[in-house]
Amino acid sequence: MLRLDAKGEEVSIRIHTDVKEPYLYLFIHNRQHILKVETLKVENNKATFNIAQTDFGTGINHITLFNSSGKPVAERLYFCYPEETTALSINMSQKRFSSREKVAFSLSSSENESTQLSMAVFHNDPFKIDNQPDIRSYLLLLSDLKGYIEMPQYYFSEKSENVILAMDNLMLTQGWRRFNWDNVFNKSSNTNLLIPEYEGQLVETFVYDKETGFPIEWAECYLSFPGKDFRFFALRTDRKGYTKFVTRKIEGQRRAFLIGKTNDEKTLAFKILSPYSEKYSENILPFFSLSEKYRAELEVRSLSMQSQNIYLEDNIHKLTQKVFDTIPFYGEPDVSYLLDDYTRFPTMEEVMREYVPKVAVRKSKGKFRFKVFDEMTEEFSKTEPLILLDGMPILDADEVMKFDPFKIKSLEVVSRRFIMNWVNFRGIVSYKTYDGDYTWKTPNPDALALNFEGLQLERTFYSPAYETQKQQASRLPDFRTLLHWEPNITLTGKQKQNISFYTSDRKGNYTGVIQGITSEGVPIYQTFELTVNEKEN
Repeated sequence: MLRLDAKGEEVSIRIHTDVKEPYLYLFIHNRQHILKVETLKVENNKATFNIAQTDFGTGINHITLFNSSGKPVAERLYFCYPEETTALSINMSQKRFSSREKVAFSLSSSENESTQLSMAVFHNDPFKIDNQPDIRSYLLLLSDLKGYIEMPQYYFSEKSENVILAMDNLMLTQGWRRFNWDNVFNKSSNTNLLIPEYEGQLVETFVYDKETGFPIEWAECYLSFPGKDFRFFALRTDRKGYTKFVTRKIEGQRRAFLIGKTNDEKTLAFKILSPYSEKYSENILPFFSLSEKYRAELEVRSLSMQSQNIYLEDNIHKLTQKVFDTIPFYGEPDVSYLLDDYTRFPTMEEVMREYVPKVAVRKSKGKFRFKVFDEMTEEFSKTEPLILLDGMPILDADEVMKFDPFKIKSLEVVSRRFIMNWVNFRGIVSYKTYDGDYTWKTPNPDALALNFEGLQLERTFYSPAYETQKQQASRLPDFRTLLHWEPNITLTGKQKQNISFYTSDRKGNYTGVIQGITSEGVPIYQTFELTVNEKEN
């Protein structure tokens, strides 16, 4: 038996066992951080360990007891509330507004640290559900538990004796939830691990010989997103023929090509592995049903949605594309050529031989070969460089000679060794067309063409302005129920930030929800209320 007694600034952990054990191990961890590892001597089938409240981590602490053989025999969860919470100051001169009136207020933090916040102001209709999870209850409570927790907000409503007791009772019903200790002690690798996509979407492929079907190890693989601002990635396969590309800065629908090569000129084939887990949640979703009492509100919402789609379609569907660095992956080239600055030749062979001394054009056994002059060794490389057309790899220099030189705007040369993820390029020759229109060049027949769904473009939140009398008198209906949404609010120290928006024609009570996290990892949640009445004539 494992018992916890919290008294003042100390927690006493008492253990009683019916099994004869010379000693026990106590292991305490919080959010993947090890807090305590103690060996407890057992006397008269009992052991005791005292720990200060300040030694616990914020949120759920897992206290696990192991016997002398290293087997887990008991577990208890203990919740520790944050010592301090960051308070937000919302300075609003009034809380009652008329329709199409400007709402302005300032927002500031009580702490000097940086704070990242989001804010939404929405109508209090019958569908508003109280006591739903927020950033506090999720990070400090729900993320460590499994199953359904009723009214998680209640445990953070106030730090009263009843709430603390309710939280402790909740911890008593949990345990052995986060992971299976047998899996932890099993040294074999877990093949079901899903790598988080912090930097970009992952594209995992299996590369095999098209003729034999066997995997190919150490093959050079290229994933290209050609165009004006192209993206290019290179990897080698592992011993089992797998690669895993991290596709950074890819937005929207893009055309991609996957191609590879080996030293023995095998014909490669690719299989894209599914990015989705084959394991599904065991939770059963409840049957969806709406009561008849919501009919009137649903009709109002439907009218609001239809009016916005009709009158504000261009505004509410605006997408914003992020501006990424347009410098190619190889950085600034060692030398570049704008072909319009030179006398135009009718063939690419003449262009390369006459204009580009850094690239030697050779012909061997009836095939063209490129050799790039290495600035470091001061000699031409013995192997061919990476050749690109608007970012699409060209594996055969003969294909370059078939280019229409009048479609090529510029040529960039990297006259040095370039290494990308263990792939060694002896120079780079990059051709760019005028509009990034590489489509006139037929891709390599062995390349796998992909319609790639990149990151979704950011939708711009539309909020109308009623600054002038003419705008306020507009007959266009404004039935918005979401008055304001701002996902990226940064508070620097105690500096105030001004926020403003306009109310709609929809009268009633509105709730503003602000939540976020400080630079120290403390979650923040705060609300405010305002009322919109009909405009007085």
